[in-house]
Amino acid sequence: MGIEFTPEGESVYEGHHDGADCNSISGWAWDMNLPDTPIYVDIHDGITLLATLRADEFRQDLLEAGKGNGKHAFNYPVPRSLKDSKPHSILVKVSGTDFDLVSTPKQINCMPIDKDVVAKYSLGYISAKETISAAKREGLSVCDYVERLWGKPGDTQRVIQQIASWGVFDVENPHILEIGAGTGRYLEKVLEKCKPAKYEIYEIARDWAEWLQSTYPIVSHEADGMSLSQTSDHSVDILHAHGVFVYLPFLMSYRYFKEIWRVVKNGGSIIFDICSEDCMDEATVEKWLSSEHYYPCFLSKGYVISLFERQGFSLFATFMNSYGEGRSEYLVFEREKS
Repeated sequence: MGIEFTPEGESVYEGHHDGADCNSISGWAWDMNLPDTPIYVDIHDGITLLATLRADEFRQDLLEAGKGNGKHAFNYPVPRSLKDSKPHSILVKVSGTDFDLVSTPKQINCMPIDKDVVAKYSLGYISAKETISAAKREGLSVCDYVERLWGKPGDTQRVIQQIASWGVFDVENPHILEIGAGTGRYLEKVLEKCKPAKYEIYEIARDWAEWLQSTYPIVSHEADGMSLSQTSDHSVDILHAHGVFVYLPFLMSYRYFKEIWRVVKNGGSIIFDICSEDCMDEATVEKWLSSEHYYPCFLSKGYVISLFERQGFSLFATFMNSYGEGRSEYLVFEREKS
C-alpha cells in the first residue's frame, strides 16, 4: 500500500503505485497542499503515454491515513494493446511533472484476449476427447477427473445430495431435463439417485453431447443456447441446470426461463444456480477481477424469485455452493400442483 510514505525533498506530491496486472493498474496520488482536491496521473508503457486520468476514487484506508478526504485513488483497466504476450514496464507519474509514484514501474506480461479465449473462459470448456482419455489414464470417472482438474473434489456429489435431501428425486420414474449437461458430472450422480423414465439434455458442445448420448440412457437434443424446442409442454418432472445462468447474458437467461415455464408440469421441480447479490460482496468481486475469468453475470435473487412466483412456482429452498472465485446460489422451486 505504501500509504505511510512521504517523499523526501520539497515536493507537495505523494503517491503509491499499488498494482499492475493483466486486469488493471492501480494506486493513489495527492497534493498535500490541496488535500481535498484530486490531481491527475500519467500512465506510461515505457516512454509511451497510455492515459492521463483523474485520481479521485475514494478509499477508506487513505481517509484513515490522513490523505485529505480519501478521494485520491485511481484504477485503470489494462488496454487490449498491452495483451500481446510481451513484457511491458508500467510507470505512473503525477501528470505534467517528473514525480514518480512510489513502487513504480511495475512489469506485466499478458496473454492476448480475443473472443474465442473469452468464450473458452466463460464456458469453462474442455475437450471431450482429451478429458475422457485423461480420465481413463488416471483410472477415474469423468466426473471425478474433472473435479480434481478444477480443484473441487466431491463438489458434484455434495450438490446432488443437498437437492436429494429435499425429496426432489423421490418421484417414481421421473421425466428429467438438464440444461447444459457439459461433461455429465451431474447427470452421472442423478442417475445414481433415481431411475428416470426419460432423461433429456440440451448441451451446446457437440463433442460432449455425442459422448453423453453414447454413454448414458439419455436423449440428447440439438441445442441452440436459448430454447428447449424439442421438449413437450408441461412434460418435465425435474429440470436442473448447473453453472449455466451464472454466465449467460440476461436476455438469454430470460429466454430459457420462458422455456422452463413452458415445459415443467404442475408439481414439477426446478433447480439452478445464479450469481446473486449474496454471492457478489466487494471482496469476492475483487477476486473475480484479479482472475482470468470474465464470465460471471449477476442476477438478482429477488427478481428471479418474483418472476417464477408469477408463473405459479414457489421457492422452497436455497443453498450456496463454491463456484469459480467465489460462490453461486442455488434456487429450488416447485410448481403448484393444481
